[in-house]
Amino acid sequence: MKMPWKFLILLILALPMVACSGKSNKSSLVDAEDLVPETNDVDPDADPDVDPDVDPDVDPDLAPDVADVAPDQVVVGDADLTFVVKYGPNAKVQFPQLWQSSIPGYSGEGPIVFMLCATTDPTCVAPVLLREVGPDERQDSKIQNSFGPTVTLKSLPAGEYLLMVFEDSPVSRARGFGWTDTFINRDPSWGGVVSESDLLLVAEGDSPDSGRNPAPAPRAITLVDGESLDLGDLWLAHYYQRDISPEPTPEAGLMAVAVAQGLRIVKLADFSVQPAYEVGSATYYDYQMVDASDEPFDGRVCGMVHGPDDTVFLLYLDGGTQRAGFAVWFDVVAGQQLSTHRILFPGSDQDFPCRGTYHAHDGQAYLWVSNASGPDAAKEGFWHANLGSLLTEDITAGYQDSGADLLFRHGVDQIVGHLDKAYLAAVSEVSPCDSRACVFVATFDATGALTLEKEGADYQAFVASALGASYPRPDGDIDCALPGTVPGLAIAPFHDGRTLIFLGGCLEIHVFDLATGAKLDFNGPAPGRPGLDATAFGQGFVHFSLAPNGETLWAVSQEKSVMHFYFPRDLSEQRQSYNRWMLLPIDLSTGDLPGVVAAFAQQNIDDFAGIPDGGIGTYPSPEIDPGVDLDFAYLKQYIVHWAGSLAGSTPTAVPIGPSIAAANHSLWLRGSGTTGVSGLANQGNVAVYDLAEAKVVLWPRGDRPFYEVWMSGTDTHWGFDLTPESTQSLATYGLAYFPLGD
Repeated sequence: MKMPWKFLILLILALPMVACSGKSNKSSLVDAEDLVPETNDVDPDADPDVDPDVDPDVDPDLAPDVADVAPDQVVVGDADLTFVVKYGPNAKVQFPQLWQSSIPGYSGEGPIVFMLCATTDPTCVAPVLLREVGPDERQDSKIQNSFGPTVTLKSLPAGEYLLMVFEDSPVSRARGFGWTDTFINRDPSWGGVVSESDLLLVAEGDSPDSGRNPAPAPRAITLVDGESLDLGDLWLAHYYQRDISPEPTPEAGLMAVAVAQGLRIVKLADFSVQPAYEVGSATYYDYQMVDASDEPFDGRVCGMVHGPDDTVFLLYLDGGTQRAGFAVWFDVVAGQQLSTHRILFPGSDQDFPCRGTYHAHDGQAYLWVSNASGPDAAKEGFWHANLGSLLTEDITAGYQDSGADLLFRHGVDQIVGHLDKAYLAAVSEVSPCDSRACVFVATFDATGALTLEKEGADYQAFVASALGASYPRPDGDIDCALPGTVPGLAIAPFHDGRTLIFLGGCLEIHVFDLATGAKLDFNGPAPGRPGLDATAFGQGFVHFSLAPNGETLWAVSQEKSVMHFYFPRDLSEQRQSYNRWMLLPIDLSTGDLPGVVAAFAQQNIDDFAGIPDGGIGTYPSPEIDPGVDLDFAYLKQYIVHWAGSLAGSTPTAVPIGPSIAAANHSLWLRGSGTTGVSGLANQGNVAVYDLAEAKVVLWPRGDRPFYEVWMSGTDTHWGFDLTPESTQSLATYGLAYFPLGD
């Protein structure tokens, strides 16, 4: 928090850092019943998803606080100081070329502010003297690259100091971020009074290079009473940037991320990627699955299934031509592969056993895997296996296609088990679905093979609305622009004791009572029986994740909403249209029907409702902007607030085939990229959303201390860095959260 003093001359008289496992990570054998979970999927000790003390209506990056009252001015000393202020050569070349002409600041007309600091205070956290250069102390001329005003300061205290000088940009002053204003800044350096677009003193002769912002550097000086010190030219060449990202909230837990070569594990207590093994001085971060000879299996990871307790099953495409693929069992918390034996999926290299689910019932454990890859609709057939003998032998999964049931020729997009039944999401023309998304009900035998239940000639199914159907709202129907996406599927307990089925639609979430088969009606007395209104969040809801405390079911869509945000440009009344794409938190803890979690339904992100003159879109922006902003709108809002001319060149990132995993304090999102390529574009490997502030975390890259917006431009990654050993992004194939004890 910046704590400035107006025209303050304050004299301070007394100033006062992992052990790595082996490559195979194998444990001793465990009992077969370990495949059956000891507890349910809900962590009862988990913290709530949101911080109830956070006021979502306040954007600390844009709205300054009320300034403190400054004490009276004090004048001390009899030493004088003279210098000439210039920008120096190469001004602005450190920024991306596309942005250079629009970078805010460099007017040359801002007030000059200086501070004297103790020699033991190299970043001037507590200045001895801080004040603005008066009009009678500087020449009336602009700061330029090669020319600038001469500054003469009198009545300074004698002694040895570090001198920092900066230009207080008119751009920041106009937005309430002048040096005498109060605003949020986590950086205490330079008295906490500098902000973006201020230009700071650098070391003598230092100047910007492409991609390099010179470091701020105070000048060591000695002031003597009765004498004048002439410093000559001082270059103000460091462009100050403020960290606008939310600080991620640490917690006791792990996030498992499937990658092509195996698994990477992130420790959420400090957001570090855990080393898997070391060879000499080299550290490797992929937990690779190995055979009995401790050699990596021949194949490539294409998916991951959350297993019992602390485990996952990594799904592989086979490296040869013997089969479609296989699965390997791994304990994430222990960092150990539990068996060198595998579940083998028969088929060919044209099959994709990459999307599945684990289910335990009546002392038996099963794995069901669809013939599907990434965000695509499933192909014909799926695999099933009883996992009871996995610790002692390879298991060849059974395979069911249209020969077992004609329904299976369409493919099974999602499978979820509950008690003694399996529930299958698919789009089919069979009755009663008639080319709509449906959830079919099946029993399973000891091998895991499924038998679809029927009611007469019809399949037993929970039937959704027609694909591409519009959604009825009081202010008019909303049309779907993205029919035909793979429907997400989840089963979750509601607070009143009901177990509910959630099926992703284009503009809505269809909700069914599992016990009665009834579709819940969110339309009240109006005609029709639509699901939960998701029109302000996105289109085509493809994935769900249950929060660890079991009170929130998160949903993510394949595409942006049909509505938009409208952010003001600079300080004008003109507004710029931007995509609206929100993560949907469904409240399972209260009410007669599931709704949006109240804590995430109180913000007005763009401070606007309706469609402005010249605004893009058919549907008005709502007064309340519910959910968590998936598409980093606050970063775009920040850029156009400071530099409206950049409205057409803000960063973009479109997740392809997104899926999510909820932790206690953060939500993790991945995209289905192709081999070796991230599915999140500019977001890098995976995106992390801080739930307390409902914003994406902007992670720094390389040796930068934080994500520097103005140095980054449109092309720099801000997603979580899964690759501490390189600058490359990774394709990811699954996410799974695991809580740890205190």
